[in-house]
Amino acid sequence: MTDWFVVCPESQVRGGVWRKWFTEKCVAVDWSPSSYSLTVDSSERGWNTARNQLARMRPEDRIIPHLRDSLVGPVGVVERVEADDSEWKPTVRKGAYDENRSEPALGRRIVVRWLTSGMPPNGAVALIPANSTLRNYAPQHAITRIRRSQTFDELMEVLHNSMNWAEVGPNGTRPWTPVAPAVTRTLGLPEVVTSADTLDRMQSQFLLELEQTSSHEIDARITWRPQTKDARVHWSQKLGMWWYSERLETRWWNVFGLQTPSLDHASTLTIDCEINIPVAGIDRRIAGVIVSSADGGYFIGHRGNRLGGGRQGITKELFWGHYPAEPAEVLDAEPQSSDGRVTSIALVARFADPNLPDQVASFVKYVHELKHAAIGQTSGLIPSMIHTFSPEFEGRRQPVGRGDYVANVNHGRIVRHLRDELIRLLGPGRVFNTGRWDLYAQGEAGVEWLFELKTESSSSAVYGAIGQLKYYATDSRVQPEAKLVAVLPASIDSGVMQRIESLGIIVVRFDDDSSGLRFRGLGQVLQS
Repeated sequence: MTDWFVVCPESQVRGGVWRKWFTEKCVAVDWSPSSYSLTVDSSERGWNTARNQLARMRPEDRIIPHLRDSLVGPVGVVERVEADDSEWKPTVRKGAYDENRSEPALGRRIVVRWLTSGMPPNGAVALIPANSTLRNYAPQHAITRIRRSQTFDELMEVLHNSMNWAEVGPNGTRPWTPVAPAVTRTLGLPEVVTSADTLDRMQSQFLLELEQTSSHEIDARITWRPQTKDARVHWSQKLGMWWYSERLETRWWNVFGLQTPSLDHASTLTIDCEINIPVAGIDRRIAGVIVSSADGGYFIGHRGNRLGGGRQGITKELFWGHYPAEPAEVLDAEPQSSDGRVTSIALVARFADPNLPDQVASFVKYVHELKHAAIGQTSGLIPSMIHTFSPEFEGRRQPVGRGDYVANVNHGRIVRHLRDELIRLLGPGRVFNTGRWDLYAQGEAGVEWLFELKTESSSSAVYGAIGQLKYYATDSRVQPEAKLVAVLPASIDSGVMQRIESLGIIVVRFDDDSSGLRFRGLGQVLQS
């Protein structure tokens, strides 16, 4: 086992890079394949050194990230090296790295698992004390071997001492402030984040993760009655969505829309959705929230209010009546307060999830369709009033259970993709949902298809899908010969799948990976 320093050039990256490395469980070096090859000798001395060190690195080696100003990150244990030319995956967008502004940078990755026992938590780092002899030692190369075990042991002492811990954010480094024991620790619920530093950091991370899908930055005019604003927006061809962000006095103004801006002239763009975040504290007039879970993860959420800018009919009740996921309960109180208020919110996206941009886009499209449904322009996921099912039959919506937050975030995204595929196969004007029913297809005589989607293949998920489909099929609007379809992950056991099908339920499996979402054999099922 070998110990290494890997330099994190935090101060040379606009917006920083350490948070991305921590959340994506990696460290990285530069030397893009466009100019350097892992298999070809180069006159660049720094690259030759890094290339040699990458070749020597092995799984279970230990890495300590070295940041600016004598800061070191928690220990990462090497899982694999992804440094081949074909594996280039930048951690810094084009123009953000001072040493390489012409292209995306720092893409030769080393995948690690961060040690947590005794380490700075949640992406914090440790400041080497001024009187430590370690201050005199700095890595000479992007990857430097730590040759003396004593040096590594001294670094571990620094990391284990919480008095040395500090938070890294876009505005510099601040002492780490332990979260005081609060009601959230007792309840085990996620909590609404109130710290200005953490909100600032997570807002920067939010934009950074969105920008990974940005195709262009375009000058446009944003309009919301009766105001307008000239701005430079991001446009993602992949998502079919533009966005713009600006810090205001009390909130981060994060606005999104689905119009395609022109590359040739300044377009006028209408806001479809806002996910605004307070700059500090609790402000329930601002609909967006950042929440932290007990396992150290972060989510961006929405209270489901203030959707229509005052437009009549766009209510919180309408929002929850058709939202394609259960609400999540979060502790909605200041950490030092005795207030144990719990609020139900929609979990929009999970930080450090590769699907975060798609999760956000799915939410924006839902709000867009909700607004159109409210004024009678229904053509998508939201049913017209004639297809609205009675709340008495559907029952009361139950908040998502603890530990199911990740599945909850992805549920709405996968339902939307399934909806789009069903519309493509069945045609428009037939596929809808309700707040409880994932999806159904309407025929002339009533409901012809019922779909229940689960993002996990656990026993409880399977039992839930079976029970819900059988129960919903008893509704008078559902035709007696309606097809019941359980949509489950491809990992579902073949034996379990056969038992489900023996109950008269069709199983459609889906893959959700880097190649995208794919529903196996859906076309053949619909033709059967």
